[in-house]
Amino acid sequence: MDSSEGGEPRPRVLYCVDGVVSTPAAAEVSAAEAKPKPSGAAQPGDDATANNCLDVAKANGIVGVVRLTVSSAEASEAAPGGFTKEQRTLLPDAVNLAAHVTPGYVVYTVGVDLKNPWQDRVAAALLQVPRVKGMLLLEERHRAGRTDYLPEVMEKETAQKKFEQAAASSTHSASLSNADDEFFEVKIDKIAPGADANFTVCLLQPQTKEVDMVVADSDEDAAAMADVVVMPGVAAQEDEGQVPFGFEVTFSEEYEVGRVPYDVAKDSLAQLEVFDKPSEGWWSEPGSTPPRALVVLQPGEGRVRFAAPAGLCTSCVLLARLQRRKVNPMLAELTASMKGASVGEGPAPARAVVQPRVFFDPADGTPRSFSNVEVTVPSTLPDVGPSEVPHRVYLIVDVSGSTSLTVEGSTTFLQKCVAFLQGMVRTLPKHVAALRARGAINSQPVTVHLWAFQSDTKRCATCVLPAAPEAEMLAALEKDLLEQAGALRSGGCTNYDSFSSQLATSIETTEPHLNHVLLFTDGGATSMQRFQDNVRAIAAHPSATFFQADCLGYGPWLNPATVTWLAQETDGEVRL
Repeated sequence: MDSSEGGEPRPRVLYCVDGVVSTPAAAEVSAAEAKPKPSGAAQPGDDATANNCLDVAKANGIVGVVRLTVSSAEASEAAPGGFTKEQRTLLPDAVNLAAHVTPGYVVYTVGVDLKNPWQDRVAAALLQVPRVKGMLLLEERHRAGRTDYLPEVMEKETAQKKFEQAAASSTHSASLSNADDEFFEVKIDKIAPGADANFTVCLLQPQTKEVDMVVADSDEDAAAMADVVVMPGVAAQEDEGQVPFGFEVTFSEEYEVGRVPYDVAKDSLAQLEVFDKPSEGWWSEPGSTPPRALVVLQPGEGRVRFAAPAGLCTSCVLLARLQRRKVNPMLAELTASMKGASVGEGPAPARAVVQPRVFFDPADGTPRSFSNVEVTVPSTLPDVGPSEVPHRVYLIVDVSGSTSLTVEGSTTFLQKCVAFLQGMVRTLPKHVAALRARGAINSQPVTVHLWAFQSDTKRCATCVLPAAPEAEMLAALEKDLLEQAGALRSGGCTNYDSFSSQLATSIETTEPHLNHVLLFTDGGATSMQRFQDNVRAIAAHPSATFFQADCLGYGPWLNPATVTWLAQETDGEVRL
């Protein structure tokens, strides 16, 4: 077990494959540790964790720290009423959790086994399961000895009355459940002396939480991940001993188990506040899972499961990552419209090339083929000309301090970004001229702005491309805008509020334009809510006749959720 200088165990990452717990391979750990660290300190808005790091606030999960209380009454002539009541908290015989995940909802099953500790009298039992906000009680199944309980829904007062009647009876038994702000509670009124019992509670999370993944290549399909997090434990125990524990994840066909790399798992571990105070006294059994650990359920050959038969893992957190391919809504609509379609015969059939297994049906996952058909169509519709509203392009570059991170030798991220921007801008006159020649855009001047932002936003240059030859437009760009781009330097924090508020002012206080934004960034919004409000206000303003933002995100401190949201909100594209 790793130890810090004070002798306390360090938090650590463990893997669990097919129920077997092990440490990550030394080669994987060494490779992760050998990665170059970002230079300088992270600035507000920068995401300093590894891509696809666990975000507990956006994870699906349940707190499995169950509390079990048993009580009984013993005859006593000296006691008031002739009985002495005894109550104690009790360690369960076993705790088993399961999660079934679909894109729409998650169902958790909590099973707790126990035994009446008194051999000479009947006992009652109370189970308390912490209630996560938004979680609903779906179903219950309980057992005491040979008696099965299948609860039914009824008014609270009626249920309480029937339970009290059964509890006072020598021939009837009942269970009673209740949900308050903190716990789901279930009571069983009678468990025979020394008899076994079981509580089983099914809880519903009505909406599955997913996060867009950062994929390795922009040509890959977009993907979403659904993290399932479990914090097991037993609260307020009075007995000493270990509690066997099991956890299993099942899922619908849209998902598969994703592998979590060591560097992602390590950064995820650092995010968990549960490790602020180390637990003691729970890990005396040889071979038990070390304390203060993040146990990642990695893909294997069998079921996605974890088992601790020697003891409950009260100071570890379990993580299972599921991932699925994200289906573009337009592609789903196209797929639906193509089903059952047939191509009619004509005098001159178009040449078609069939590409097999290009995409998967979003409804049932069936592989689908795609046909490339060679057709000739006019670039513009007859009698329909382009909009007469002038075009305007905003090139907005993140120059915060984190862009000074070197990527190839002494080359910084900002230098790579500027080189890409300059190459793209130099091709702009050719594209503008071609679009004008085909009548796809109007002949009015195209305005190009270069802005740089960090703590605040600087309007570096503005260039107007007239209806002129390509060489003349390129000369106008070279004169100032491209020169200013080459002079950009890193410094300050990543302040999305600054450029988005200035963008709103620029669009709202000028004549209507068709507005195109290209954002280059390696950070994220300092306040996502303010940033979203600014963008939505721009899109809704009458002067924003057209507003589209494309985003190029890069670097280890990128917050992919921010740029993905911006592109999706404005019907643009994002490349990470």
